[in-house]
Amino acid sequence: NIHDLVSLIDKDGKFTYVNQQYTKALGYAPAELIGNSPLELVHPDDLNFMLNRIEEQKAKMLFNSVDIYSLRHKNGNYLTFENKSTMYRNISGESLMVVVARDITVEIESRRAILNSEAEMRLLMDGIPIMIAHLSTDLDVLFANRAFCKFFLNSEEYKYILNLKRIIKDSFIDLIVNSKESALA
Repeated sequence: NIHDLVSLIDKDGKFTYVNQQYTKALGYAPAELIGNSPLELVHPDDLNFMLNRIEEQKAKMLFNSVDIYSLRHKNGNYLTFENKSTMYRNISGESLMVVVARDITVEIESRRAILNSEAEMRLLMDGIPIMIAHLSTDLDVLFANRAFCKFFLNSEEYKYILNLKRIIKDSFIDLIVNSKESALA
């Protein structure tokens, strides 16, 4: 039970084989795709990239590549796939491409949602008049809101890759660390 889309593409760029996952993932029966170009399914924004990639593979005989692009579902929606393609020559010497594609639409949407959530949180924290900073274990400032920057850096610019030890005195750091250790003890 493979969940990936698997296909063979001939030297003319036409499907010669597609597995049943194309029906499950994209709504097309294998018979609807055999003899057609996979480029017909590629999102218009990704088409030039794919055309260039194919030419690169032919010119350099690039045997393996991994790409991310969107394919059109039969219902008109687009899904994002991670595509691994391998070129080889069959017994007759003809160039063929084996393509294995995995639907990563949910992963991409999840990442986008996380980034949006982080951006909203940063915006919210930036408006709070209390100093807020996120520090690494080496006391590198990973995030600092406007109040923190204004107090320690005398600036409203974000300073992301600074070391807190360079900003304030080591004794203050020791005070913070000792207070934390005392609270945990």
